[in-house]
Amino acid sequence: MNLKVPAVFLENYIEELHRLNSTYGSDKVTEVYGSFSRSPIGNARASICVPDVNSEFLKHYIEVAHDNNIKFNYTLNSTCLGNREFNGVSHQQLMRGIEEIIGLGIDSITIAHPFLIQLVTTAFPEVEVVGSINLCANSRLQLSQLEDLGVRRVVVDRWINREFALLESLRKQTSVGLELLVNSGCVNHCILHQYHNNVNSHASQSTCQDGTNDALLKYPGYICLSYKLRNILRLICGSWIRPEDIEHYEAIGYMSFKTDLRGATEKKLLRVAEAYLARRYEGNLFYLLLPADDHPGLSLRKSMNMRLENQLLDGFIEPFVSGKLSCRNCSGSNAHCKSYARKLSYDNSYRQKLIEYLNDEVKKLILPCGNDLIVKEE
Repeated sequence: MNLKVPAVFLENYIEELHRLNSTYGSDKVTEVYGSFSRSPIGNARASICVPDVNSEFLKHYIEVAHDNNIKFNYTLNSTCLGNREFNGVSHQQLMRGIEEIIGLGIDSITIAHPFLIQLVTTAFPEVEVVGSINLCANSRLQLSQLEDLGVRRVVVDRWINREFALLESLRKQTSVGLELLVNSGCVNHCILHQYHNNVNSHASQSTCQDGTNDALLKYPGYICLSYKLRNILRLICGSWIRPEDIEHYEAIGYMSFKTDLRGATEKKLLRVAEAYLARRYEGNLFYLLLPADDHPGLSLRKSMNMRLENQLLDGFIEPFVSGKLSCRNCSGSNAHCKSYARKLSYDNSYRQKLIEYLNDEVKKLILPCGNDLIVKEE
């Protein structure tokens, strides 16, 4: 297994990853990924979610990673530039930003914007470009288009993580490297997905004046959590891959995997990385899916004592592996997922109160001035 994990900008973190690499045989962390918190192009994490570093430190950090046989991938995965790519002055800023990033000594760069992909592969052909998961590539045609643009590997659309026949077909039909994200906490096929990516992208761009406004995070975050709590089954109907189930993906040709949670603490990210390297985790599954103990989603779940013991999910993946179940053709109505959803434990009275609270908070964000926002005709 080649595991790609978020960077924590501490030298000790790299040393700890090196220690893990000497512990689990051929399963190793081969790459860390990260970015500046703010830049002209930005990335798919709002600037208030990730720590900032300067160019001098990041260049040194990459050198330390290389000394420990770990590569560095720069995440330049904004999904929207506000059409600035077509403005002459702004285009020059984008080019200077890319040149600065490449000058740091990076090994690859992850991009979610087709224009930027073509810009980098044309102007800097020596750089390995990785197609971001935010491109939602889940078909042979999309992979072919990305390959034509010069992309060398792609993080596959998370929504097909349980579509084994499709995953196997894609692996056989392309020479592009394919990776899977293993611990996304997103709801499958969520309509907020692209909007949330755009919000994060603008909130990490140096041209955005509201990049530190936490309302940017509250709206999609509260809607997401409310949606899950209103139907607990949606927590089962995700795209997460348990450490114990990695072998099923290796059996169809996938050897590279990526963990999420950029912005989480060193302790948490090391624990998550070790769980996947060890191919076993004992504890609450939600710990693997949310970035930090003080993250609103996790802290609220802790308040309602929500738990799903990972060991209780043994065997869950089997009907998906065999093709008996397909997430694309189901909204969580099958008996199999319902039976596993019953293994969830939580305080239902608190859940109801939390749903009401989230709905009220969303209304405040939508109409911050209440009905006074509505202009009445005289």
